[in-house]
Amino acid sequence: FLGWKCFSSKRKKDMTVLTDSQLKRLKDHKYCSEGKSALEVFFQPFWNYVVSKMPLWVAPNLITISGLIINVLTSALILLYSPKADSDEVPGLVFILCAIGLFLYQTLDAIDGKQARRTNTSTPMGELFDHGCDAVSTLFLSTSIACALSLGTYPRYLFFFFINNVAIFYLAHWQTYCFGKLMFGLIDVTEAQVQAMAIYVFAGIYGPQFFRQEVMVLQFRMPLAKLLVYVCAFTAVIYTLTAFRKIFKGGAGKNGTTVATTSVLTPVVPIGIVIACAFYVYKHSTDNLFHTSPVLIMMMFGFSTAKITCNLVIASMSKSPLDMLDSTMLGPISWLASIISVYKVYFLMWHLIQ
Repeated sequence: FLGWKCFSSKRKKDMTVLTDSQLKRLKDHKYCSEGKSALEVFFQPFWNYVVSKMPLWVAPNLITISGLIINVLTSALILLYSPKADSDEVPGLVFILCAIGLFLYQTLDAIDGKQARRTNTSTPMGELFDHGCDAVSTLFLSTSIACALSLGTYPRYLFFFFINNVAIFYLAHWQTYCFGKLMFGLIDVTEAQVQAMAIYVFAGIYGPQFFRQEVMVLQFRMPLAKLLVYVCAFTAVIYTLTAFRKIFKGGAGKNGTTVATTSVLTPVVPIGIVIACAFYVYKHSTDNLFHTSPVLIMMMFGFSTAKITCNLVIASMSKSPLDMLDSTMLGPISWLASIISVYKVYFLMWHLIQ
């Protein structure tokens, strides 16, 4: 408590959220993207139709936050019924509601920018708000899908599935920090959302136990849930290799640096700290926290990841150096300190309150 008080008072006294120069660069920021995913071309006519029916008085940010609220509320229903991500007691209707909620979120997330351009109200703050909502939504979506797949039955796969999803989202904005534009691949967020909707529907009709039935792959038998995690891992490896091949070639800044003229590798530090803490808790917790309270642990580490992703977005849009540490890391590091000697992590917590 005293450490947090010191952190809060020092931060208020000595630190500014954004400097005047950063605010100016943020104001001058222009949204830029590259590439289209495989399914996006089929969804675009529908999205254009929906936005054409949207009243002009509806603010783009209202559309964004409405989508997030719908997605969070429907996902939270699953988490309440299945806090260990392994329950078969979740009503089928809840999964169907999640599928509908995700579809509505996807639609609203796709049309908020269109509404902004349609009403001539596009601003950098709108883009920042949109990415922040996406970061939170990714957390709830990943956790609820893990429950639908009943991955709590397979803790190792649950851990990988969760870390994979939040890390890939972070990597997408890491590329933006390097090149100044969002880069979409052939298999991207739209495809992932469609897959998630399909999982919700199957779980709603047949129950989470559907994904525990074994299937034959080559000469191996494995639960369907594990197979889906392997598919997720395969696509993640391809995405990661493609992203890092671009990053290692150099960013858009001077001498191949980021848009903030910093090293293209600096974003590895914040996400690396959180993932390292999560891995240590998963492997060495004497109370088996990831086995007994997986949803709680995922939410804690997930919110920390969402915050550092928002930091990365702000750094990218304001063309500023990325903060290596953040106050939201206090939670994961505190969990780490409860497992190992506090002195081994004291130096990191000391830096957090500077």
